Amino acid sequence: MCPPAALPAIAIGAAAISSAGAVMAGLQANAMGKYQQQVAEQNAALDREAISVEKENTQRTLANHWRRVAQLKGEQKLAAAAGGVSTDFGTAAEIVEDTDMLAREDADLIARQGTQNIRGLDRSVANNIAEGRAARSRGKGAMIGSFFEAGSTMLGGATQYSKLKAGI
Repeated sequence: MCPPAALPAIAIGAAAISSAGAVMAGLQANAMGKYQQQVAEQNAALDREAISVEKENTQRTLANHWRRVAQLKGEQKLAAAAGGVSTDFGTAAEIVEDTDMLAREDADLIARQGTQNIRGLDRSVANNIAEGRAARSRGKGAMIGSFFEAGSTMLGGATQYSKLKAGI
């Protein structure tokens, strides 16, 4: 057992150690919040890059689609000409028109799918940025809270010290 004279010093020491622990925990939480924000920002940057790639892929897919359509229409016109039929009117003209109509519908689907993919990535960018900011805010809040906790612990230690010193 400790001598009674040592109790005030022990109370102050315990309060100081507890306060230091609270501050260290707050600083660690703040550092973790900064790190999580950096990770979220890096994820947002990767999603932005993916948006650029998706735009290029959609444009390339559309260009390839129209090339295949042009090839198909050429084959249709060649087949009609080989049969002695003009593609300016009648059934042959309707086949070419149908090909154009279907090609436009397919192109619209390709463009809409690309737009939908880009919207999803845009949402992911926004979510990552918000998540990073929230993590940073939580870290700052934990750090500030740790200072209050340390102050409260020191006040409690001082109160205990004064009671022990007064012999209460």
